[in-house]
Amino acid sequence: MLCKDGSVRQVRLNSVLLHDEKERASGVLSIGEDISDIINNAEKDLVEQHDRFESILSALNTGLVLLNPDLTVIWANELIRKMFPEKELVGMKCYTAAENRTSPCEGCQSVLALNDGLVHERVFMNAHNKRWYHVVALPIKKETGQVISVLEATTDINERKRTEEELHLAQERFSEFFRKIPDYGLIVSPDGTILDINDAALAPLGYKKEEIIGKPLTMIYAPESQSKINELFNKWKATEQIRNEEMVLVTKQGERRFVLLNAGSVRDKDGKILYSTSVLTDITAFKQAEEDRDRAMKEIEFLKNRLEEENIYLREEITSERGFSEIIGKSNALLYVLTKIQQVAGTNAAVLIQGETGVGKELVARAIHKSSPLSGKPFIKVDCTSLPVNLVESELFGHEKGAFTGAEYLRKGRFEVADGGTIFLDEMSELPLEIQSKLLRVLEHGEFERVGSSQTIHVNVRVIAATNRNLMDEVNAGRFRADLFYRINVYPITVPPLRDRREDIPLLVQYFVPKISAQAGKKIDQVPSAVMNKLMQYDWPGNVRELRNVLERSIITSTGMFLSAPVGLPQRKTAKTQADSGPQLRTLEEVERQHILKVLDQAGWRVSGPDGAAHILGINPSTLRFRIKKLHIKRLN
Repeated sequence: MLCKDGSVRQVRLNSVLLHDEKERASGVLSIGEDISDIINNAEKDLVEQHDRFESILSALNTGLVLLNPDLTVIWANELIRKMFPEKELVGMKCYTAAENRTSPCEGCQSVLALNDGLVHERVFMNAHNKRWYHVVALPIKKETGQVISVLEATTDINERKRTEEELHLAQERFSEFFRKIPDYGLIVSPDGTILDINDAALAPLGYKKEEIIGKPLTMIYAPESQSKINELFNKWKATEQIRNEEMVLVTKQGERRFVLLNAGSVRDKDGKILYSTSVLTDITAFKQAEEDRDRAMKEIEFLKNRLEEENIYLREEITSERGFSEIIGKSNALLYVLTKIQQVAGTNAAVLIQGETGVGKELVARAIHKSSPLSGKPFIKVDCTSLPVNLVESELFGHEKGAFTGAEYLRKGRFEVADGGTIFLDEMSELPLEIQSKLLRVLEHGEFERVGSSQTIHVNVRVIAATNRNLMDEVNAGRFRADLFYRINVYPITVPPLRDRREDIPLLVQYFVPKISAQAGKKIDQVPSAVMNKLMQYDWPGNVRELRNVLERSIITSTGMFLSAPVGLPQRKTAKTQADSGPQLRTLEEVERQHILKVLDQAGWRVSGPDGAAHILGINPSTLRFRIKKLHIKRLN
């Protein structure tokens, strides 16, 4: 209604037709109601509701487009408008707006929805922005079922698609790795069912893939490993991984194969186990090698024990048949000495026995004599240190009656007494030089004259000499004749000191204690370990002689059947302390090496020839050269 002031008002009119008495229309009665405010308020509410609905749709993470039946955009929410900011979407064809096409794309979901009235969806990459989308077309119908428009809901799934592609790529890589690893590969469900197995496992196990997929894991394990399965499954579920568990598999043919099992679990986001990946490394060849090694070690141990038994037997034979009963020990160093005794005993060669005081040089000399063809002949010992200087010649070669003051009768010398047998010159280095020249004559020609006589006496005597000094040093110092040294040093034997063969100490103790205790009228047959340890730790500078004396003192102070601790044993450096400064025990090879070095020094490093080291050692020069090379012997300076 147009008001007088020119404004327009919205009015609601209610009119009634008036009649006269003859029922003829006589006029109209109208009543007007001003509804301008009501309409204004309603329009305002409608706008507010529209804005609110638009805000809700815009807040969704889904793009919405309303299309009419010819696919023209009627409406689009803000998310869609932001996807195409340069375009005015309303009024455009959807396929033109989205992909600049002139016609709908093949399989368009909205076309399908318009045609059959059903919901359709499609996943595609937008050519405009190269992103992946998921579109759902929802048909909007009248009550009659006629489709009047389509609502497209579009979701950006680019990140999800990329994740899916990465997951797919990872799965392909895992599948490739699973197929190509040289070890056995298994995928197992949480209940122990085999889900997959690689080709590397099928051939050794002898199964086809269809024979093993879906079967329980226990079917491929040996009985002794099946008992571990439950334990390992519990461990796997608790810790997610199993590392280097040794298991035994059984092939289809019943053969056993040893493997190392490593397994891990794959879980979902909630921590639920989906499956286990297991890698089994075949160590059958390694185990076989171990068994072969163990078998070889047992065989070596057997041969070693047999060799030791044979050595014991040989030593017993040497002791019983060759007269070595007083040489006590089983060390390699002592066995080497016994071997050298055997080698030289059957000859008539002169022997030089070297070694420290108390090592048993006289025992070695007696053993050589007893083992020789001269064993039934005299063995004459001469202690050169006890001979008076003015009577040395008389003691060795004898004298005639009246040869000097006090010579009231004829006396045979030691060489004459030893004729046909052996003479042992102990500490020969103590002989005066003038006597050494006469001794050389005896060695070379077997002749001498008694003191006070011009008659030459001929004897056949084997000479064995001993010394605790380095005779080469004595030669260099002018105290010993070089020609005598080379003549007596035909076959040298070095007796090792007791500290270099400590393993012989218990045997020596077992030998001496009963013998000495019986002489003392006692019966001592027990040696406490503490006492033995103390004896083993001492260096024994006096060697076997000192050991015997210490044992005799201990027996005197002992009561009962147990040997008391050593009495008066000086506090010297122990074996443990010596070990700190270097090894004291020497191998048989080291003893041989040191002896060859000593002989080479004495021979001026000449190998062959009458004065060469090979001649002194009694071996072929080529053999000596081989030993020099093998033992890495080199001349200093």
